[in-house]
Amino acid sequence: MKKYLLFIIMHTSFCCLAQEKKTIAGSFVDYNKADTLLFFNKYVPKSYFQESDYEVFNNKGHFTLENKFEFPQLYFSLLASERGRLVSRPKLFFFDENTKAITIDYNRWEASLTDGRTATEYEKSFLPQAFIYLDISDEEALISILYGKFNKLDTLLYDYTKDNPKSFVSLWMLAYRFHLLGFSKIGEGTLSLFDESVKKSVVWAALDHDFKNAHIKEGNEFPNIPVENLSGERVDLVLPKGKLILVDFWFSFCQPCIASIPKLKSLYDAYKPYGFDIVAISIDPEPTKNKWKGVIADKNMSWSHFVDPGGKETMAMKINSFPRYLLLDEEGKIMQTDIDLSTLEDILKNRLSKQ
Repeated sequence: MKKYLLFIIMHTSFCCLAQEKKTIAGSFVDYNKADTLLFFNKYVPKSYFQESDYEVFNNKGHFTLENKFEFPQLYFSLLASERGRLVSRPKLFFFDENTKAITIDYNRWEASLTDGRTATEYEKSFLPQAFIYLDISDEEALISILYGKFNKLDTLLYDYTKDNPKSFVSLWMLAYRFHLLGFSKIGEGTLSLFDESVKKSVVWAALDHDFKNAHIKEGNEFPNIPVENLSGERVDLVLPKGKLILVDFWFSFCQPCIASIPKLKSLYDAYKPYGFDIVAISIDPEPTKNKWKGVIADKNMSWSHFVDPGGKETMAMKINSFPRYLLLDEEGKIMQTDIDLSTLEDILKNRLSKQ
């Protein structure tokens, strides 16, 4: 009798384990080649994920992905054969514990579909609102805006989260915005709007920690990061006080950066005598440092210059788009984390009186 009971218990346990293992059935439209499909994250740390990357083999138009998602997660995608030619395909994939099927349209990747609660919310609720609010017509445009400077997307995320406080769609969007652009007041406000059930998740807890520990935020002093000066000496950057300081992040082969130089020169020449200065930090890598020095000389950029080779320190501060301008007050504290030159000019006119 005991052996019979033990057999029943073991059989039941194995059945339960088998039932607990869930899979996602994947299929391709118009693509039967042997290839590997990559699901991956960009910019957001691996600590936010259960698995930050997946590789699945396409077997005659079919593939299988194990579903062990305890909370919703966001991925970009690409075929292994496309690496080196493309960064990612124009589609965001949300997976959660309810996801059972993925259909990928090879020729119209943005038309690919995923089931599950989070993906359905994204397709049926978030995307339609984003298209109207951002005045765009496709997902590729949304992804482009996701990478862009602080913009209407940040306001949309605030409003959407206010109406949908249990949304992991807006939580993941906010995580990407933070790790691309860093701290913002509106992002901090959006983070506070989430329901307590979301706040218990790994994603929210990690993002809350990162917001609280952000180096670049209004009211903070600019950190003394290690950089190199024009002579190639390694120094800790210490910014002067008693002036309004514009910190300009750029690099020598950034066309928008080069295009902004005439305006920077105009503001520098006009307001330097009245307490304004510029400190430029380039992210040029070693092979282009001579080009960086050449641009400075050719354009007669007479303010202070430093280089953070390859942008290691810069990107650690969540500065990933260029040019990026930070404005510091006379006490060395950050006034604005992403100021445009038109707004800067207005501030200089109002705060610095010409004698």
